[in-house]
Amino acid sequence: MTVAVLVAWFCGSLLFAHFRVEKSDALPTTADRVVIVGVPGLTLDDLHEGPMPRLAELASTGAVAATNVRGGGTSPEITEAYATVGAGYRIESGTTGSRAVDVAAGHEPPAVRVLDMPPGPDPDAEDETGRPGSLAVALQAAGRRTAVVANADVMIRGRRSVSAPAAVAAATPAGAVAEGTVGRSLTTVDPDAPGGIATSPDAFVAATRRALTRADLVVVDPGITTRLDRADRLGLVDASPGRYRQALYASDAIIGDLAERLDPRTALIVVGVTPPTSTWQLTPMIIAGAGVQTGHLKSPSTHRPDLVTITDVAPTALALLGIAEPVSMSGHVLRVRPGGTDLSRMRAFDEMLVSRRSTDQPMTLVFILVQSALYAAGVVLLMAGRLSTRRGSALLFSVLTCAAWPLATFWIRGSLTASSLGLGTAVATWLIAAAVAGVACVFRRHPLDPLLAICAATVATIVLDLSTGAHLQYGSFFGYAPNKGTRFTGIGNAAFALLAAATVVVCTALVSRARDRSRGWWGAAVVAAAVVAADGAPWMGSDVGGILSLVPVLGLLMWTLSGRSVRWRTVGYAALGALAALAVAVGLDALRAPDQRTHVSRFFLNLGDWSMVRGVIAEKWSMNMRLLRQSAWAWLVPITVALSLVALTVGRLWQHALPPRSPQRAGVIATLVLALVGWLLNDSGIVVVALASVYVGPYVLLLARENEPDPSPPHVAEVRLSEPQDA
Repeated sequence: MTVAVLVAWFCGSLLFAHFRVEKSDALPTTADRVVIVGVPGLTLDDLHEGPMPRLAELASTGAVAATNVRGGGTSPEITEAYATVGAGYRIESGTTGSRAVDVAAGHEPPAVRVLDMPPGPDPDAEDETGRPGSLAVALQAAGRRTAVVANADVMIRGRRSVSAPAAVAAATPAGAVAEGTVGRSLTTVDPDAPGGIATSPDAFVAATRRALTRADLVVVDPGITTRLDRADRLGLVDASPGRYRQALYASDAIIGDLAERLDPRTALIVVGVTPPTSTWQLTPMIIAGAGVQTGHLKSPSTHRPDLVTITDVAPTALALLGIAEPVSMSGHVLRVRPGGTDLSRMRAFDEMLVSRRSTDQPMTLVFILVQSALYAAGVVLLMAGRLSTRRGSALLFSVLTCAAWPLATFWIRGSLTASSLGLGTAVATWLIAAAVAGVACVFRRHPLDPLLAICAATVATIVLDLSTGAHLQYGSFFGYAPNKGTRFTGIGNAAFALLAAATVVVCTALVSRARDRSRGWWGAAVVAAAVVAADGAPWMGSDVGGILSLVPVLGLLMWTLSGRSVRWRTVGYAALGALAALAVAVGLDALRAPDQRTHVSRFFLNLGDWSMVRGVIAEKWSMNMRLLRQSAWAWLVPITVALSLVALTVGRLWQHALPPRSPQRAGVIATLVLALVGWLLNDSGIVVVALASVYVGPYVLLLARENEPDPSPPHVAEVRLSEPQDA
């Protein structure tokens, strides 16, 4: 019966995913020309009764979406954004500005040369994977030409400082742009303008129209917001919200004039390439003209309604011109979901992400510090043999509250309003966690029952969420942030670590507490199978690293819980099982429509392109190492390890509470192995190890209290001697 329910759930999730897919149409591939307009500092709110009325009007007749503009760096940079546009791949440029100049008239192309082209991750590589210039190279291969019209110069001590980062998007890897201009003819000297220079609207529009007669794709940046950002970085002006509003209004006038004068067969792509602040935020993207339908843009990169990425710009521009995208681009060709345009849902979601900006880091630190203090107190009480006292009970309740805290963050994400309360969200999360811990403490038949209840609720919440579209993952504290992340669907690495560790606890506790160990084992096996399916199925978790981590570790755990010994041959079988499960996931994903496929099949179907494979692996490993050094979660690992070592050595707890071949010992070992394997196969650094350890502290302390000797003195029988009687 249980197996039948499991199969029905799996098939039901597949059907639900199939009917959840919204109808979308491909963009036309018959555009004569494409114009890409970059507007740094643009937000979704600017199109809602903001300083961009003409762009908002254009959005009402075209296709729109919110855009993730994350490049390869840790904070927004204009040059990096344009380099990402030109690569169709996230670029870490390492520079805040690019100099570009017009080549002297009368010379053969190029007309513009970038003087400091960002090299990308490997300037000596033979392929173009992950390098700026892939867009221009693809156009050249099809016999087409690129152009740029941009100028972001500023005046420094009376001298003009040259800058045109938009040229990077249209340039080849060598820095050459066939047509266009970035010279002084586009600007006028204006002491009252930011940076001392102002864009000439008439000259700008005329230069763009002239470039369209000679090139097939033109990258345009009015330069006003770019110049303001640069002047602010140089300390020439203060880029206040009021100044940004004025700059956007002037940019809107130029974009509106340009849109009105474009040929109907020319496609116009307008994208906010960076947010106005130093932190990540969603920006709008609009595509109009050339027969593009009115509606919302849809990206195979995100599989989320109304969300696209900046890496999708290059493949989409090529598709509009009827040119196939190169496999080196990680972005995908956008589609359109026909219908009216409505930015309200995007704006509400973006506002929630912005409101969390000031609380996410404090919530992380508080969670870590609270656990650190509790674990330190746990060590003291454990060494004193006082876990069975009232203080020990209070400590265990607090530790269980910490174990329930991740679950509370997912529950509170069910409401955008509750997730947008700032400090109120943080307080509400702790209150929910305490309430869950209070309910869990009611279960006492087995020492691990309170933790079993919490972990079972965590597993059920995540699995059900993955089965119904992963809405709680999307923007939650332990999920992924679409404004700055690189994952947009399925399960995130943090949630994977929590799900995996909670599953180990559930499986171990079910076998430990079962009167009939065989029935307990089958119950644990069903839980493990459901978790693996939810984590790895392309329409649910879509997690390659999760498959390769969960299948062997849970397989070996179940083998051990059945009473068998693990040998090297068993480990080999577990590894083969992981590869088999991955092959099934890839096969199922490959059977889906191309625009519905996830990275699970895309990566493996492109294994013949070793440059792409190398690029993906190198990027993931680099991210892993960077987060290992920078993440605040690294603090939690040595604390948890120290607690575990002390707890397991005091009073020989390793032998008493975790005897050899016991389910309890198997659970601890499985958690440690899972943390290590998960760290190696995911790109979140120490986060996976830290979160996989969240349940280790309660696990060890609960077992330690059960095996703690009775602190009361032994009972001594009272003996009374009768007094001697008188003779």
